[in-house]
Amino acid sequence: ATKKSGPRLFTQLGIDASSGVQTNIGLEQEIFLIPREEYYRRPDLQMAGRTVIGKNAPRGQEMCDHYMAPLSSSTAALACMQEIQDEAWSLGIPLKTRHREVAPNQFEFAPLYGTNTTQIDQNVMVMQIIEEIAPKHGLAALLQEKPFNEVNGSGKHNNWSIATRDGVQVLDPEDCFEASNNDH
Repeated sequence: ATKKSGPRLFTQLGIDASSGVQTNIGLEQEIFLIPREEYYRRPDLQMAGRTVIGKNAPRGQEMCDHYMAPLSSSTAALACMQEIQDEAWSLGIPLKTRHREVAPNQFEFAPLYGTNTTQIDQNVMVMQIIEEIAPKHGLAALLQEKPFNEVNGSGKHNNWSIATRDGVQVLDPEDCFEASNNDH
């Protein structure tokens, strides 16, 4: 569909797509990092990757004081996330962003945009790296979509775009105006 309709879209926008069209994604990976000793106390977390029994978390994300806050050097999460980012970088996976997410002990990695197949392969590798490195820091990484009842989940955000193979991004108005020589 992209091969056939993509050039038509760019033509309608007045942009030369003779180089070809490609779709790009940036897969943001959210995780929970919890103390490993707490993880071992919960058979449901170990077997299902999520809570199945027991009480709800005493605190959710209602105050959002965790969101986008700086990573604290007083917890193992900062060192763990830095090692994950370094390991990914050594394998050629550029994780551009790492930050806290809304729920307590929830974090996110965001890579640079890339072609769909490359990004999907790299995301699978990043999930493996996360699961291998977290125990070195006394942590367990939960990658399930919704590991805790009534608390934000750890999903994958798929930021999608379409571009010419020359790099003109259709979702970037400045790129489109420049490539089509149209006035704003």
